[in-house]
This record gives sequence, C-alpha cells and structure tokens, in this order.
Amino acid sequence: RAFIFEYTDASFEYSGASQATLTFDVKSVGAFVGTALHLQVEAPGAGVINIYDLQAQGLNDAGWTTFTIPINGISSDGIFRMHFNMAAGAFVGAGGTVLVDNIQVAGQ
Repeated sequence: RAFIFEYTDASFEYSGASQATLTFDVKSVGAFVGTALHLQVEAPGAGVINIYDLQAQGLNDAGWTTFTIPINGISSDGIFRMHFNMAAGAFVGAGGTVLVDNIQVAGQ
C-alpha cells in the first residue's frame, strides 16, 4: 500500500525562466516502520524528476532537513507538482508521519 500527498498547481507562473530551484524542509515524526519516502517533481518541459528514499538523503526525526532540487528545461507556465509517496510495507503498523514546510520555487 502507499500513502500519497500531492501538491499541484496547474496555473504556476515561471515568468519565462527555463530553470528553477525547488527548496523545502521535511521532517519525520518518529521513525518510519517498513517504509521509504519517495518524491516526484514535475514542471512543464522538465518532465518528472524522481528522488527515491529521502531518508537515505538526510530525512530524520531529529530535526528539519532542507532539500534543494534543480529543475531544468522548463518550457512554459503551467503545472507544478510535488508528489510524496510513502511506500509502506503490507503489514499492520507500517508507515509513518511526515511534515513538509517552507516550499519555495525560485526561477533562474
């Protein structure tokens, strides 16, 4: 089973930028049990950027971790999507809680 949080804005304005930087803070509440947290980011022309297993890249329950993701090849205004997927195991009690804050997209 999977638990999904998705933020989508179909009218996002990149102001003519072909590159952007996504920055956000994330923290788990307690340890994850039998799960991994994955992220997909999508922008027009840039396609889908997959970032697997955020815990292996610093996500923890001790404090906020800041992630910075470059987005290249933006071709127009339009959809911006962040899709967090907690790929929990199939046993009772698998999963966890994630907090996401300070989402910023800056054009370059």
